[in-house]
Amino acid sequence: MIQMLTGARSMNSKLFLAAFLVLCAAPGVLQAQAPAKVPEDAPARIHPLPPLREQAREQQEWLEMRMGRILPRLMDEYDVNMWILSMREYAEDPVFWSITAPTTFAARRRSIYVITREEDGSLERIALGGTSQGGIFEAFRSTRPAPTQPTAELVGAEQWDLLRELVEDRDPENIVLNVDPVWAFSDGLHAGEQEVLVEALGDEYGKRVIHEPRLAMNYLALRLPEMMPRYRKIEETVHAIISEAFSNAVINPGVTTTEDVVWWMRQKLRDLGYTTWFHTSVDVQRAGGIDAVGPVVIQRGDLLWTDFGVVGLNLHTDTQHLGYVLREDETAVPVGLKMCLSKSNRLQDILLAHMEPGLTGNEILANTLSQM
Repeated sequence: MIQMLTGARSMNSKLFLAAFLVLCAAPGVLQAQAPAKVPEDAPARIHPLPPLREQAREQQEWLEMRMGRILPRLMDEYDVNMWILSMREYAEDPVFWSITAPTTFAARRRSIYVITREEDGSLERIALGGTSQGGIFEAFRSTRPAPTQPTAELVGAEQWDLLRELVEDRDPENIVLNVDPVWAFSDGLHAGEQEVLVEALGDEYGKRVIHEPRLAMNYLALRLPEMMPRYRKIEETVHAIISEAFSNAVINPGVTTTEDVVWWMRQKLRDLGYTTWFHTSVDVQRAGGIDAVGPVVIQRGDLLWTDFGVVGLNLHTDTQHLGYVLREDETAVPVGLKMCLSKSNRLQDILLAHMEPGLTGNEILANTLSQM
């Protein structure tokens, strides 16, 4: 029998699991929704993913909402007139998967997306190459098809010619390309692609290219309230898997290794239809330290730690939990560990309280440290 921290439930197990979850909301876009009322002693439940067709439908709806609500706001906020994203097959910009349909797995030969802010704030979205992504873009076709291919795909030099005509016709005051020396997610335009793109723009419009990495960064980062119910189910699944992994159902102290637990978690994910975006980590901290490289046999008295990232419907979690393996003569977690967790939770509360729009990360950190 083990005892959980105040407010948590007890379980018939020889392992103690202590964990926390923090969800941060982007002001003005992602509104924090109150979760459904759940009894304090209710265990986390596993939520298998829906069939692939249903997943694609849900993701397409999110794409339409994000392109219609988030992107116009950002282009207006940063005063961007035109955003051009260009990439080749299997060398995609990080933004690619956030502007394309869930049934699109790679750029088509060369895919060029031109997004222009109209005077009324709406966006014109054009694809020069590839498909419309389920109606998200107006997909241009070749104007020089062969007699046997009256609706040929737009490829090669014709793409650059059409891009130049399009830019000249829209005559934007500024143009953003995804090039940045600091933020990787805003640096998706490959060097060779940038070279030919700037050449296609010509001297006049090449001079109008501006540096605005926040556009790509914040478009990738911001989420909508409509996405939160699914995200919460995925995160609850994460908690449920960790709870089982850190229990006697998986761990036999003195026999089970950290590597055994890692692969159990990975397999559990795959069986449920999920995947992961980094290899799962499970490690232990032990009194006196551990002089070992590689898998460690889990012993009683060990503090367990895991870093677990799950992917479902292109939503990614990143969760770290702690657990404690009771010694034979223990019926509760050592007081020192409880105090440590309590103080860590308090630090989280202080940090969240200081997260205010307009402040930098360093300012939030300084304000937090001043209150500790």
